[in-house]
Amino acid sequence: MAGALPPLPKIEGDVDLFLDVFTHNSLRMESAPMNEEYGNTDRLAELGASTLKLVVATHFFRQKPLLSAEEIAEQIKDHLSDEIVDQWMAKYNLKTKLRIAPAEMKRIHDVKASSVTT
Repeated sequence: MAGALPPLPKIEGDVDLFLDVFTHNSLRMESAPMNEEYGNTDRLAELGASTLKLVVATHFFRQKPLLSAEEIAEQIKDHLSDEIVDQWMAKYNLKTKLRIAPAEMKRIHDVKASSVTT
């Protein structure tokens, strides 16, 4: 999985979905109704996390020579770590596209910093 990253899938034709994907919960109106097609971003995030884990698991499942179940689990854990996801965010330049409340961005950085010290 090293090397160049594949292109991100495009979100075309659904402005609401595009905006929801790049808007953090800290900016969501509490009274906003759920989207009839996909609900809300929490539902999208759950589906996305499960899909990403499946893709990574499938990659290592198919690797030759065959890895043990424990080795696959370790590879999944390593390749979906916060550090790796942060690197992906940087390489795809996603941080500049996110709409997030400044206080929430600071909280995310605080949580990240605390993880280094614990």
